[in-house]
Parts: sequence; structure tokens; C-alpha cells
Amino acid sequence: MWLDLYWFVLLLMAYVFWPCWLALLRQWRLKVEEGRSDARSAGAVSVIVPARNEQDALERCLASLAGQDYPDLEVIVVDDRSEDATAEIARRFSAGDSRFRYVRVEQLPEGWLGKNHAAYVGSTAARGDFLLFTDADVVFEPSAIRKAVTYMLRRRLDHLTLLPGSPPLPLWESAVMVYFAALFVSVTRAPITRFSRWGYAGVGAFNLVRRAAYEAIGGHRSLRLEVVDDVMLGWLLKKHGYRQDAVPAVDLVQVRWQKGVWGIVRGLEKNAFAGLGYSLVRVVASTLFQLGAFVAPWVALAAYGFQWPLAVTVALALVTFCGVAVRFTGSALPGLLYPVGAVVLVVAVCWSCWKAVTRGAVEWRCTCYRLDELRAFRRALERTVRCAAM
Repeated sequence: MWLDLYWFVLLLMAYVFWPCWLALLRQWRLKVEEGRSDARSAGAVSVIVPARNEQDALERCLASLAGQDYPDLEVIVVDDRSEDATAEIARRFSAGDSRFRYVRVEQLPEGWLGKNHAAYVGSTAARGDFLLFTDADVVFEPSAIRKAVTYMLRRRLDHLTLLPGSPPLPLWESAVMVYFAALFVSVTRAPITRFSRWGYAGVGAFNLVRRAAYEAIGGHRSLRLEVVDDVMLGWLLKKHGYRQDAVPAVDLVQVRWQKGVWGIVRGLEKNAFAGLGYSLVRVVASTLFQLGAFVAPWVALAAYGFQWPLAVTVALALVTFCGVAVRFTGSALPGLLYPVGAVVLVVAVCWSCWKAVTRGAVEWRCTCYRLDELRAFRRALERTVRCAAM
């Protein structure tokens, strides 16, 4: 009898992953024809880099931005109360390159998250027609911004998210990142955001938005207490009717998000519970779906032998995760280890939920934000957008 449940699990998988399957079939990636560029007439791009205690990664990020071939570029590093050598590194670049500017935040205002406030400060200092919000540990290929702007112009977009690749990773870490990428693009419907009102996308590594659209939605003021501000920036732009796209650009933008599997769990401590809307019901549902669809079938096959529902579930998952692995890493091997990714992500979600609920707050970069305030802000944001759409 329990085997019949797996036909229902297959339907759930189809509902969740069909945008991912569509993306794999249509060779989803950034396409810009060489020899043609509209960037020279596009206008200025302001790159905004919020940074708090980023001395280990910031220099590589800024060096890659200094090497960009975009003709009209400025880079604004917003130092969010750093206590390490972040300021020294940023000042060195601003002293040696007129395209770089350094802004220091001494105190976090009430009612703001640190990174969101830093992004807002950077946007007010920017002069560009396009604003690129990125993280301090991202590395850019020299043509990345030029190609992104050209892509935006040709498709008349207001917002473009580039999904980054990563440098070579240990196999287990790569397996977790591939699993997370597959779930992320499926749940957000990122591959269909240009064609459908349902999809949306945003990532901290590369959110490029027209200034007019950004200011029209209220910028980061509208997201001042939003933990997953990068994703919700894309959500808010889409809900306001702006044209958006999200595409992989693994050779143009790269980041190693966290070091090691436990580093990934700790890295998701801030975001995972927020990504599920601070809902305990969603945490339970997500846990049951992931373990039931991606771990239990292997255990059941080992215990009971070949059964059609289990075999089809495993085959579908292998095709999905191996396809995503090839797209993001060039190898199917990390996709074969998707059950490991499922277990790690379940642990990360439960850990994030446990820490937030028991502390009554979300802690990040030595600052605590009350959980009741974060929940209230998310509800108010969703209510405001719903009312505006009526």
C-alpha cells in the first residue's frame, strides 16, 4: 500500500521540477553574440558591494571588477562597520582607480538589516543608470558586466540575475551545491521568469537592475528587514510588473559560497528558515518531501528490491540532478550524490529553524534581529504587494 504513495510523490516532483526540466531541454544559459555589443550606449553601471569583515575575499572581488571591460563603470564598496582590514583594502582600490569609491557605515539605524542598509547606502551614492548588487566574495570574468548589460538591452529587461558558477570544489561540497541549485531554480521558477508571471529570481552574487525600476519599488527601503533580500528583490520587481530574466553564467561569475559541508549548513543558518517564510509547517513539509522523494526510495530499494514506483522516482531524480550538475559543473558526478545534498539541506533547514525559534532572533555577522519583527515585516510586505495588485 505504501508503494502507491510514490505515484503521488512522482506527481509532486513533476510539479516542482518541470521548470528545471524545461531549462535543461532548451539549453538555458546566457547567450550574447560575439562581435556585437550595445554596452557603449547603455549608460553607466554602478556596482554596489556591501562588505562586513570581508578581508579574506574582498581583494579578489575588487581586482576582478577593476578588470572589467565595460566602458562606463563605477564600483562603490560600502563598509558595514567592519572590524578587520576591509576598509584598508577598499581604500587602496579607491585611491588607485578613479572608478572605485569607498563609503563607511558607522552605525546601523533601527529597523534595518546590516547588508540591506549597506545596499541602500550604496544605491543613494550611485550615479549609474544600472545598479549591480553583488557580494564581496564574487569573482567576475572581464566581460561579465558588458555581456550582462548587452543581454538586458536586447531583451528589454528591467532586471537580470546571473546564476554563478563556482571554482573547483570537493565532490561532497559540489553535490550539495548542485542539489541546492536544482531546488532553487525549480521553486522560484527562475527558468521561466521571462515568459511567465509566476517565475521570479534573484541572487546575491549578481542582481542587475535598471535604476528607474529599483527606485519605483522603493529600493532596499522596501526590503529593510528582509533576510533573503536578494531573492525578494527579484520577487518584488516581478510583482510590480517589471521584465526579468535569470540565466546561468558559470564562466562569467563565480563564487565559493561556503567552505565545507558544515560551512554550507552554517551559511544557511540565516537564510533557510526565512526562505520558507518563517513557517514551521513549511519546514515540516519541506523535510518530508525531500527525505521521502530523494532519500527513502534508495533505502526502500535496498530493503525490498526492485519496485516500479521507487525505480521511476530514482530515475527521474538522477536525470534532474545530473542534468543540473552538467550545466553548473561540467560533470554529472555531483548529481549522482543528490541524496547527500538532500540530507545536508534538511539538516540546514532544521538547524536554521531551531536556532531562530529558540533564540527568538536571527543572528548574522554579530548582529541579532528579532524573529517577531522579521515575521511581521514579511507579512506586511506580502500584504502590501497583494493590495497593490488588486
